Amino acid sequence: SFPFPCMHKEDSAIDRTAIEALYRISQTLHETTVPALALQKVLAEVQALFPGTMASAELLNPDTNQLETEASVGFPPDEAITGLKLGQGLTGWAALHGRPVRSPDVLLDPRYIQVCPQTRSELVVPMLSASGEVLGVLNLESPEPDAFSAWHEQVFSLVAGETSRVLTRLWQFDHLRRTSTHLEVLIDIARSLVTKRELGDLLQTIVARAREIIPCRLSVIFLRKPNSQELVLSASHGPEGPLPDSEVISLEESAIGTAFRRRKTIEVLDLPKTEEHHFPHHIQAEGLVSMLACPIEYEGEAIGVLNIYTDYPHRFDDAEKRIFETLASLSAAAILNARLYQRIFNSEEVLRRSERLTTLGLLSAEIAHEIRNPLTVIQLLFDGLGLEYPAASDWAISFS
Repeated sequence: SFPFPCMHKEDSAIDRTAIEALYRISQTLHETTVPALALQKVLAEVQALFPGTMASAELLNPDTNQLETEASVGFPPDEAITGLKLGQGLTGWAALHGRPVRSPDVLLDPRYIQVCPQTRSELVVPMLSASGEVLGVLNLESPEPDAFSAWHEQVFSLVAGETSRVLTRLWQFDHLRRTSTHLEVLIDIARSLVTKRELGDLLQTIVARAREIIPCRLSVIFLRKPNSQELVLSASHGPEGPLPDSEVISLEESAIGTAFRRRKTIEVLDLPKTEEHHFPHHIQAEGLVSMLACPIEYEGEAIGVLNIYTDYPHRFDDAEKRIFETLASLSAAAILNARLYQRIFNSEEVLRRSERLTTLGLLSAEIAHEIRNPLTVIQLLFDGLGLEYPAASDWAISFS
């Protein structure tokens, strides 16, 4: 029996070549942990398996929902497919429907979008996850018409399946690595926060370290103004450091107020297309695109909001949201501790001032007592002498 039923016994040499290529593709997991390098190795195997062809791998970007070229071989410079929407071209069609598409002559196919003038026939197969979700596509092109048969489609589909498994494992490894890095940074942040006593210094540390967990353009903290329905910008940090800025937001306005009122993490994917009126100058000047706003709450009570902004379209995944929410929880405890420390410091200052006043009063009473005693003696002695002096007016007359 043969892995490829459409093959005949005389094609066993080709059969073995394909199996060996699939085996080498599966081994790329042990050779690199970078998906782009793994795809480049896969395409090198594809071009060796199908000589005279051009191959590319397009992955679906979840942030833009577009196919972006991750690797390619055989194409002239700057002629690889990039930025295709789902359903656009043969590549987009295969990704949208999750099925292979084989075009014997692309010049006669209305779905084809010309990228490489030499292309006459094309074979595109989707890369699917174990749950059937489209991860991207593998694209095979030839300058010859009708260059691909059902056998090519079958083998290429097997290559796409093995590539999907390799990519999934690499992404899982990368996810674990990033999670481990996030946890290390989070532990280090927690250690640094417990040493901060001054609230302004603490807030600035939080926004600065938040940019280490999730790469972003800007990180800010809004705290609720006491006895009001407003949030006040309390700290911000960008690429150049702290930003000298001020902002007051009503709790009834924008996604930030919603995050505070509902005590729920809010994500905005495209700030320029929403009615977010805070930071209008920064949104335009810095090119801010996506925002994640997480409430800072302690024991069910919100005290502020921690925000991060990216300058590119980004859909925050569940792991990023969880780690960001954990940072917000640590920040809440640190902020309350700083406020409590400030309150205790103020109370101690009041007590010290009260003690100083009490001591000063006792000292004044002691001094008055020490002065009053000799004065009393002097007065008694004076009275005993029986001396009489003229009035002040008489002295004035006599001297005149």
